[in-house]
Amino acid sequence: MFHVVADTRFMHKTDENAFGEIISDDGEIVYAKDAPLDPRDDGTQIENHFRINYAGYLQLQDKIAVYLSEESSPRQWELKNAQGETVFNGTSSDRRVNDFASGDTFFLIDFSEFTREGKGYYLIADGNQSSPFSISNDPYGDLKYEFYDYFRDHRRSGDFFNRAVHDWTDHTLTLDFIADSGDQGYYIVNAAEVQWSLTNLLETYPQINEYYSSNAKGMSTVYDELAYFSRPLDKVFFPGQKLAVAKFATLSAASWAPCPGASGDSGGPCVSRPSTKATFAVTRAAAGMARLHEKYGSEEDKLKYYNLAKMAFNNAEKNLMFA
Repeated sequence: MFHVVADTRFMHKTDENAFGEIISDDGEIVYAKDAPLDPRDDGTQIENHFRINYAGYLQLQDKIAVYLSEESSPRQWELKNAQGETVFNGTSSDRRVNDFASGDTFFLIDFSEFTREGKGYYLIADGNQSSPFSISNDPYGDLKYEFYDYFRDHRRSGDFFNRAVHDWTDHTLTLDFIADSGDQGYYIVNAAEVQWSLTNLLETYPQINEYYSSNAKGMSTVYDELAYFSRPLDKVFFPGQKLAVAKFATLSAASWAPCPGASGDSGGPCVSRPSTKATFAVTRAAAGMARLHEKYGSEEDKLKYYNLAKMAFNNAEKNLMFA
């Protein structure tokens, strides 16, 4: 017997797959729907009157397209399938003039009511045609694995930090962390935002915890990945400091990434000053880990991260130094 789970919002507390893949009763993926054909990102999309989700739309999610037009009256539109047949239509009066972000004037086209799976759909309005797109339970193909694999690929262990801007501290330390994609450093605010996203995913859909480790070789559970994410959190408060250090650059260079005022040769690591913003970021990340340790880990780890979050929050509130 096989099951198909339609959409992540309808994930149940079973072993069923959350990504629209067909799985057997023993939990193994036996078939995954083909990923949609993606339009080439060659710049020509900007010439089109439509702005769509080029990766595709989930069947049960909101489906919104933007139609650029200087016309002021409502616009009629049609949704056509790959055979050119009209499968849905409507009239949009939701007009935005000189949008703040893009400067464009456009209509929003909402075709959320249409849920039929398929490839090669496109929109028509005023004789203008959108790029093709898919509607499916799994529009993102292998991207759901590739995004998660980023964390494994960017794990760093044993980085030594012994230089600070303007020599504000002589404290040295070694960190394990998941690196920023740019210069392979550790930036607490950035890392905490990503960590919150994974934490929210796991708390909202607990069955996601073993999805990657079960279906892709070498991947960890989401909980274990978050535990690695959290390794530096209790080390970023330097002796005598109430606030967390914000940035740990693994390399610097006088010509393009200096470590201002640091002693020694140019290059090598560079530690920034502490900041309130980084301390609030520690609060958020540590509090999330305390909750996760309560469910998946130990009482000792739960209390460790709860107390860390509490300390960070109190320090941040009492030391509002935004720099």
